[in-house]
Amino acid sequence: RARSGAMASSPGAGMASAPPPPDRASLGRAVAALYTNHDPVERLAADEWLQHFLRSDHAWPLSIELLRDATDLTSLEALFCARALHVLLRKSVVKASRTQKSHAVLGENDWVAMRDALLALAWSFSAKVFVGTAGGSVEAPPRSVLTQVSLAISALACKMDNWDPGSVAVDIVRHFTNDGSNQTGQTTTRAPTAARVVASRHPLVRSSTDAATGAVALCPVGEALLGVAGEACIVSILAVLPEEAVSKNLSIHPKRRADVVDGLRLAATTVAFPALDQLAAKYFSNVGADPTPAADHHARAAVLRAAAAWASFDENQEGACPGAALDRAAATITAGADGSSAEEP
Repeated sequence: RARSGAMASSPGAGMASAPPPPDRASLGRAVAALYTNHDPVERLAADEWLQHFLRSDHAWPLSIELLRDATDLTSLEALFCARALHVLLRKSVVKASRTQKSHAVLGENDWVAMRDALLALAWSFSAKVFVGTAGGSVEAPPRSVLTQVSLAISALACKMDNWDPGSVAVDIVRHFTNDGSNQTGQTTTRAPTAARVVASRHPLVRSSTDAATGAVALCPVGEALLGVAGEACIVSILAVLPEEAVSKNLSIHPKRRADVVDGLRLAATTVAFPALDQLAAKYFSNVGADPTPAADHHARAAVLRAAAAWASFDENQEGACPGAALDRAAATITAGADGSSAEEP
C-alpha cells in the first residue's frame, strides 16, 4: 500500500521496477524525505530512490544542471548534488563506451567543460556564503557545499589527463585571484556571471547589467566581495587536493596518480605554501579588530587546515610546518570563536 508523505509521489519510491527518469521535483522530494522526514519507512524509501539515482545515467547531467542554476535549490539539495558529482568523478573513466556498469563515461571535451562548470560552481557557492552571512536576501548554503564542490574539482584534477599535473595548483590559484583592472581602474575578478549575480544581491553592492550581453558590473564593494569569495575557493580546494590525490577511493591509473602526486609535491613549495602564507598573513592581520568576511575565524581556521593538509602530504617540503601543530591551531581558533575552550594537548 502506498504511503502518504514526501516520497509518495516520487517516481519509483518503494517499487522494484526501474523508476522513470528523475527530474528536479522528484529529486527534491527524495532529498527532503531523506534528511527531514521522521518516518523511517519514508526515509528508507528515499534512500533507495537516491541510490538508484546515483547509479543511473541521469545522475551526472541532472546534478550539474541543478547546481549550475542553483537559485531555487535548498541547501540540502545543493549538498546532495555536490556529493553526487564527487562520487561520479571518482569512478569516471575516459572511454567511448562503458566497460563497467558502475563507471560513468566522459570524452575529452566533457572534462574541459566539467572543469569550467565546477570552477564556476565553487565561486558561486562561495559568494553565496559571504552574501548570506553578511545579511543578504539569499539563503547561504552550508560551507560544506563548497567543500563538496572542492572535492569534485580535486577528483577531476587528479583524473583529467589533459590537465598537466604540474600546473594544477597554480591554475587553481590563478583562476580565483584578481584578473586586473577595468577601464576605470577598478580592480576586477574573473568571477563568472552567476557569482556576480549573487554578489549583486548584497545590500551594500551596487550593480548594473548589460541588456545585450547579460554581463554584470559591480561596484568596488561587490568586486571586493568576489575577491574574498575567490580566496575562500583557493583555500577550500587546496585543503582537500593533496588527500584526494592519494585516496584509495579514487579510481585512477597508477601512472597518472604518480604523476599527480609528483606534480603536487613540486607545487608545494612554489605555489601552495606561498599562496596559503599570503592569505594567512591577510586573515591574521586583523586579529583583535572587528571581524570581516576576509578575516573571520572561519577563514583563519580554514587556511591553517589547508596548510596542515599540505604539510602532512609532504612534511619534508621547505616551508612546511608540522601538520599536527597547524590542525591544533585551527581547532583552538574555532573553539575560541564558538565560545568554548580547546582541551589541552
